[in-house]
Amino acid sequence: MNSISLAFRWKIFLFFRLLIPMLGYAKPKIVELSSQRCVVKIPLRWRTKNHLRSMYFGALCIGAEISVGLLAMEHIQKQSHKIDLIFKDFHADFLKKGDRDVTFVCDSGEELKNLIDQSSQSSQRLETSISGYAYTNQSDEPVMKYSLTISVKNRSISC
Repeated sequence: MNSISLAFRWKIFLFFRLLIPMLGYAKPKIVELSSQRCVVKIPLRWRTKNHLRSMYFGALCIGAEISVGLLAMEHIQKQSHKIDLIFKDFHADFLKKGDRDVTFVCDSGEELKNLIDQSSQSSQRLETSISGYAYTNQSDEPVMKYSLTISVKNRSISC
């Protein structure tokens, strides 16, 4: 089920380390990445811990961003067009403390595929809201529910 090619892993590594080093700082682990689903785990370490010994707010936001962003990148890389993506807004409900490693899940692959396919035919900026959730291995109860609005534009088509 985990369809991550070596080339795509290398692109992700370079993206994290060179373009957005803050993402790499949290040391996220990609547990699963398919066209339908992305699962990312962020370990609870001194880098990601707050003064209450739970997952720091910023680390939780990084996990949410990566779970949605990697799923979008999975679909964008299959396009022959240059498609840019940016996050327009972010909403999170923090339901309980993340006092263990936190796993982030985005199951919105079909929505993202439709958005990317639409953008390949248009020069307009398109957007949609994508939801996900996070949990610890200790419990199936969510630690966090989140929604990010993703905005994409096809740079290959001139206006």
